[in-house]
Amino acid sequence: MERHPDLDPAAISDVILGCANQAGEDNRNVARMALLLAGLPITVPGAVAGWDALRTRFGTMTFAQLLEPAIWHAETGFAVGEVTSRLWAGAASQTNPEFRQTFTLGGRAPHSGEWMRNTNYAKSLRRIAAQGKKGFYEGETAKAILSTIAAEGGTMTAADLTEFEPEWKSTMTTEYRGGTVHE
Repeated sequence: MERHPDLDPAAISDVILGCANQAGEDNRNVARMALLLAGLPITVPGAVAGWDALRTRFGTMTFAQLLEPAIWHAETGFAVGEVTSRLWAGAASQTNPEFRQTFTLGGRAPHSGEWMRNTNYAKSLRRIAAQGKKGFYEGETAKAILSTIAAEGGTMTAADLTEFEPEWKSTMTTEYRGGTVHE
């Protein structure tokens, strides 16, 4: 449920070639890193629109009811699991201050069992709970998303966020070992 906003091919080329020239080589890994570091491959986040579509089509609860447990955990905290601790270990080396603030404890990755809170995430979830998907794709959360992406050289616009609509797709199915598997 994500889509990539229109990109300026010249901007992509400049980033790829600039990074490749700095590294003194032109290979796929350098080009891939250039795109990742520049914020260009960012897609429109589709989860919230997907939640809304699912809730509207099949649900019986409001966003406030659905998000209440997640808001509680974000505000009061949770014990970091072993896998999460390992995944967040790279966060300490990130230069983006918001990323470091969210995924580190005093600049270092949390250890398994340490307590983490994410009050900014709780605030974002509260906006969604109160305003529906507009609480994410418009307003304060949308501005923060666009600001971060722009700071990294990305090209996403406010229209990319507000115009996003999830797509319903048929599931893929196949037979496997006597059963039907659905994706």
